[in-house]
Amino acid sequence: MKVVEEIFFSGIFGGETLSLAAAKAVLKKLRSEPIVEIIASRGQHLFKGVQGIISNTGLQNIVNITGHPAWSFLKFTGIAKFSELELKTLFIQEVFQRGIYTLGSHNISYAHTDDDIDAVLSCYAELFSNFAEWINRDSLHEQLRCKPLVPIFKVR
Repeated sequence: MKVVEEIFFSGIFGGETLSLAAAKAVLKKLRSEPIVEIIASRGQHLFKGVQGIISNTGLQNIVNITGHPAWSFLKFTGIAKFSELELKTLFIQEVFQRGIYTLGSHNISYAHTDDDIDAVLSCYAELFSNFAEWINRDSLHEQLRCKPLVPIFKVR
Protein backbone atom coordinates (compact mmCIF):
# COMPACT_ATOMS: atom_id res chain seq x y z
CA MET A 1 0.00 0.00 0.00
CA LYS A 2 3.00 2.31 0.58
CA VAL A 3 3.81 2.18 -3.16
CA VAL A 4 0.26 3.18 -4.03
CA GLU A 5 0.71 6.40 -2.01
CA GLU A 6 3.49 7.43 -4.39
CA ILE A 7 1.71 6.73 -7.69
CA PHE A 8 -1.52 7.70 -9.36
CA PHE A 9 -4.03 4.97 -8.64
CA SER A 10 -7.69 5.08 -9.51
CA GLY A 11 -10.45 2.62 -8.80
CA ILE A 12 -13.90 2.38 -7.37
CA PHE A 13 -12.57 1.80 -3.87
CA GLY A 14 -9.35 3.79 -4.35
CA GLY A 15 -7.80 4.20 -0.94
CA GLU A 16 -10.51 2.38 0.99
CA THR A 17 -8.71 0.53 3.77
CA LEU A 18 -11.56 -0.35 6.11
CA SER A 19 -12.06 -3.70 4.37
CA LEU A 20 -8.35 -4.46 4.69
CA ALA A 21 -8.46 -3.67 8.42
CA ALA A 22 -11.54 -5.87 8.86
CA ALA A 23 -9.88 -8.73 6.98
CA LYS A 24 -6.78 -8.38 9.15
CA ALA A 25 -8.91 -8.49 12.32
CA VAL A 26 -10.73 -11.60 11.11
CA LEU A 27 -7.46 -13.38 10.26
CA LYS A 28 -6.06 -12.46 13.67
CA LYS A 29 -9.13 -13.87 15.41
CA LEU A 30 -9.02 -17.04 13.27
CA ARG A 31 -5.42 -17.60 14.40
CA SER A 32 -6.10 -16.97 18.09
CA GLU A 33 -9.45 -18.69 18.71
CA PRO A 34 -10.90 -22.10 17.72
CA ILE A 35 -13.55 -20.56 15.47
CA VAL A 36 -13.66 -23.23 12.77
CA GLU A 37 -13.72 -26.05 15.31
CA ILE A 38 -16.51 -24.45 17.34
CA ILE A 39 -18.65 -23.76 14.27
CA ALA A 40 -18.11 -27.37 13.13
CA SER A 41 -18.95 -28.75 16.57
CA ARG A 42 -22.13 -26.71 16.98
CA GLY A 43 -23.20 -27.45 13.42
CA GLN A 44 -22.65 -31.18 13.95
CA HIS A 45 -24.64 -31.04 17.21
CA LEU A 46 -27.55 -29.38 15.38
CA PHE A 47 -27.32 -31.71 12.37
CA LYS A 48 -27.31 -34.91 14.45
CA GLY A 49 -29.98 -33.53 16.77
CA VAL A 50 -32.32 -32.75 13.87
CA GLN A 51 -31.70 -36.20 12.37
CA GLY A 52 -32.63 -37.75 15.72
CA ILE A 53 -35.79 -35.68 16.05
CA ILE A 54 -36.89 -36.59 12.53
CA SER A 55 -36.28 -40.26 13.24
CA ASN A 56 -38.00 -40.16 16.66
CA THR A 57 -41.11 -38.52 15.21
CA GLY A 58 -41.25 -40.83 12.19
CA LEU A 59 -41.21 -37.94 9.72
CA GLN A 60 -38.45 -39.26 7.42
CA ASN A 61 -40.96 -39.35 4.57
CA ILE A 62 -41.68 -35.61 4.74
CA VAL A 63 -38.52 -33.88 6.01
CA ASN A 64 -34.79 -34.45 6.07
CA ILE A 65 -31.70 -32.40 6.79
CA THR A 66 -28.99 -32.01 4.19
CA GLY A 67 -25.91 -29.94 3.49
CA HIS A 68 -22.82 -29.26 5.57
CA PRO A 69 -23.20 -29.15 9.37
CA ALA A 70 -22.13 -25.48 9.39
CA TRP A 71 -24.72 -24.68 6.71
CA SER A 72 -27.56 -27.16 6.61
CA PHE A 73 -31.06 -27.17 5.16
CA LEU A 74 -34.37 -28.79 5.92
CA LYS A 75 -35.90 -30.33 2.81
CA PHE A 76 -39.63 -30.95 2.88
CA THR A 77 -41.24 -33.54 0.63
CA GLY A 78 -44.92 -33.52 -0.14
CA ILE A 79 -47.07 -36.52 0.63
CA ALA A 80 -50.49 -37.57 -0.61
CA LYS A 81 -52.62 -35.06 1.30
CA PHE A 82 -50.10 -32.31 2.00
CA SER A 83 -47.84 -30.57 -0.49
CA GLU A 84 -44.22 -29.63 0.10
CA LEU A 85 -45.23 -25.96 0.17
CA GLU A 86 -48.01 -26.53 2.70
CA LEU A 87 -45.54 -28.34 4.98
CA LYS A 88 -42.92 -25.63 4.55
CA THR A 89 -45.47 -22.87 5.21
CA LEU A 90 -46.64 -24.53 8.39
CA PHE A 91 -43.03 -25.06 9.48
CA ILE A 92 -42.18 -21.37 8.99
CA GLN A 93 -45.38 -20.24 10.70
CA GLU A 94 -44.70 -22.41 13.72
CA VAL A 95 -40.97 -21.72 14.17
CA PHE A 96 -41.56 -17.97 13.91
CA GLN A 97 -44.29 -18.24 16.52
CA ARG A 98 -41.76 -19.93 18.83
CA GLY A 99 -39.16 -17.20 18.31
CA ILE A 100 -36.88 -19.16 15.99
CA TYR A 101 -36.31 -17.19 12.82
CA THR A 102 -35.38 -19.62 10.06
CA LEU A 103 -36.78 -20.56 6.70
CA GLY A 104 -35.30 -24.01 7.12
CA SER A 105 -31.62 -23.22 6.69
CA HIS A 106 -29.06 -23.15 9.46
CA ASN A 107 -26.05 -20.87 8.99
CA ILE A 108 -23.96 -21.53 12.06
CA SER A 109 -21.74 -18.67 13.17
CA TYR A 110 -19.18 -18.25 15.93
CA ALA A 111 -21.71 -16.08 17.78
CA HIS A 112 -24.15 -18.99 18.17
CA THR A 113 -23.97 -20.67 21.56
CA ASP A 114 -24.77 -24.20 22.66
CA ASP A 115 -27.92 -22.73 24.23
CA ASP A 116 -28.94 -21.33 20.81
CA ILE A 117 -28.54 -24.75 19.20
CA ASP A 118 -30.47 -26.39 22.03
CA ALA A 119 -33.28 -23.84 21.63
CA VAL A 120 -33.60 -24.74 17.93
CA LEU A 121 -33.59 -28.45 18.73
CA SER A 122 -36.20 -27.98 21.45
CA CYS A 123 -38.40 -26.03 19.04
CA TYR A 124 -38.02 -28.70 16.34
CA ALA A 125 -38.76 -31.53 18.79
CA GLU A 126 -42.05 -29.90 19.78
CA LEU A 127 -42.94 -28.86 16.25
CA PHE A 128 -42.13 -32.16 14.54
CA SER A 129 -44.06 -34.03 17.22
CA ASN A 130 -47.02 -31.76 16.43
CA PHE A 131 -46.50 -32.37 12.69
CA ALA A 132 -46.72 -36.12 13.22
CA GLU A 133 -49.92 -35.71 15.22
CA TRP A 134 -51.48 -33.31 12.71
CA ILE A 135 -50.65 -35.60 9.81
CA ASN A 136 -52.05 -38.66 11.62
CA ARG A 137 -55.23 -36.75 12.49
CA ASP A 138 -55.45 -35.28 8.99
CA SER A 139 -55.66 -31.81 10.58
CA LEU A 140 -52.57 -30.17 9.14
CA HIS A 141 -54.57 -27.82 6.91
CA GLU A 142 -56.50 -26.58 9.93
CA GLN A 143 -53.25 -25.40 11.52
CA LEU A 144 -52.35 -23.02 8.68
CA ARG A 145 -53.20 -19.41 9.44
CA CYS A 146 -52.22 -18.15 5.99
CA LYS A 147 -52.16 -19.27 2.39
CA PRO A 148 -49.37 -21.72 1.52
CA LEU A 149 -46.20 -20.44 -0.08
CA VAL A 150 -46.17 -20.31 -3.87
CA PRO A 151 -43.14 -20.70 -6.14
CA ILE A 152 -41.61 -17.48 -7.40
CA PHE A 153 -40.19 -19.05 -10.52
CA LYS A 154 -42.02 -21.47 -12.80
CA VAL A 155 -40.64 -23.74 -15.48
CA ARG A 156 -42.07 -22.66 -18.81
